[in-house]
Amino acid sequence: MWMALLMSMAAQCSGAACPIPCTACAFQPAEGTNPSLSSWRQRFVAAAERTLAGTDVPAIATVEVGAARSRAAAPFPCRLLPAIAMTESGIAQFCSNGKTIISFDCGFGVMQVTSGASRYPGLQSDVDINLAAGADILAQKWNGDQSFGGRFDDSDPQFLESWYFATWAYNGFVYSNNPHNPDHPANRPPFRSPGSLSRGSYPYQEIVWGHVGFPLSQEGEPVFTGVSPTYPALCNGTVDACCPAGGGVCQGIPNQSGLFNVTLALPQPAHSDPCTEVCPANGCPPPNARELILDDHDAGFSIVGAIATVTDQADGGYVNDFRSVAPATPATVTARWQGIAPSSGAFAFSAFIPLSPAAENEAVVIRVTARGGTSIFALDQNISGGFFQPLGELELLQGEPVVVVVDNASTDTAGAIGLDAFTLRWRGDGTIGDGDVCSASVDCAGDALCDGGHCVVGCEVQGCADGATCNRATGQCAVGSEGEGEGEGEGEGEGEGEGEGEGAAGPLNLPTSVVGCTCATSSHADALSAAAMLMIMSRRRRRQYLTTAELTG
Repeated sequence: MWMALLMSMAAQCSGAACPIPCTACAFQPAEGTNPSLSSWRQRFVAAAERTLAGTDVPAIATVEVGAARSRAAAPFPCRLLPAIAMTESGIAQFCSNGKTIISFDCGFGVMQVTSGASRYPGLQSDVDINLAAGADILAQKWNGDQSFGGRFDDSDPQFLESWYFATWAYNGFVYSNNPHNPDHPANRPPFRSPGSLSRGSYPYQEIVWGHVGFPLSQEGEPVFTGVSPTYPALCNGTVDACCPAGGGVCQGIPNQSGLFNVTLALPQPAHSDPCTEVCPANGCPPPNARELILDDHDAGFSIVGAIATVTDQADGGYVNDFRSVAPATPATVTARWQGIAPSSGAFAFSAFIPLSPAAENEAVVIRVTARGGTSIFALDQNISGGFFQPLGELELLQGEPVVVVVDNASTDTAGAIGLDAFTLRWRGDGTIGDGDVCSASVDCAGDALCDGGHCVVGCEVQGCADGATCNRATGQCAVGSEGEGEGEGEGEGEGEGEGEGEGAAGPLNLPTSVVGCTCATSSHADALSAAAMLMIMSRRRRRQYLTTAELTG
């Protein structure tokens, strides 16, 4: 709705294809060109590490760190600023007509700075000034915890989860952004995940969190590798009903309008997110051991069943061609890709979405057997493709097989299923030690697995009872059962500049409300995996043709 208003205003003012106000804003639009993806990445790293160069680039406020809240020039989590930029502008400083993006409420450029924009001269023309202005405002929101929500544990800024309240406040610490707000449907999956609801169904900070997990793409590739942040607990009142014997003070976000100040436990697992690569104790893998590509032309690919129903598509896939098959119940065709893990650690898993309408199924189920067992992902192919879509993360063990299986069973009976290619790209090692709380094996350090919510060593170390056989690839004894991995695919996605400030935002939405109290806490992620799979199966059919601008963020 707001986009229509902006376009109307632009037409009345200058006839431009991008919103440009005529009067009232601090600065008039400037001429310029958006940086390349490589340049954007370098600039975001520099902003996160406080090393943006230039005599006119404003200083970024220090942040209050630790139990004593001492000021320090701490870096920002590496994914945080670009995820906010995705939310605000789709990562763009200038419109297609070469003029500064300026929203109806005078939000400028890539970080859509509104209130206080006049303090940052040049932000309308200089990308670095704009990024520094956004980072400075975010740091000030962090420091304003007495007014803006609260803090988590000892206020450690290295963790993405620590920035939840500051991110909320960046758009305005108002009730429209409270996850309890009834405008935000209960049991909503994360924004941009499979079955994602419209942007208007989420509070602002959850839209940012959705971009952290499911980033936009530019130049045919994701801006960064997504990671799924853990959401804080929510309160259902002063005394929480989940506590036995009717007691317990709620330890979560309160359902109230106006300002509040709470101190909460940092949601677990928490994600440390430095820009500089941190190698595990045994070192980072060499460049030639950081990626595994599985294609339908590889020797490790096989397909069985009603082969005559499989169509070879001449173009539109990875390295041009791909295969497609109509859905059937029960499945009549099963495709299998197998490769060998090039190194150990956490890998980002992505699937190629063909360009051709011959692949348009909204509910493709992908099963991947690797370290920790079998994970299940859901992929929506009913979008304009031509790129690898991030689906989630997997743990691999060097030298052991990785198996991907797709069959043609689907609840979407109208869309053909594309069979093409997958990539796994090394992203590092987990940080959670043996015995500590985890939600997935990628959270665990070394070759440990996440079993029963805690990191444990695999069967190649602890052995198997009763003569069972150890599967080194999965780390499990005998045959690993298929686990419900987080189904993650393409959601709604284009960035929209909301503007920083204290004004109420338009209606937006979040995942399942979770409850926290002193006697127990419940995991936000647990409530989401089933909901994500359920939602994608119930989506109404649509074919979404994206413009070039939308495809590139």
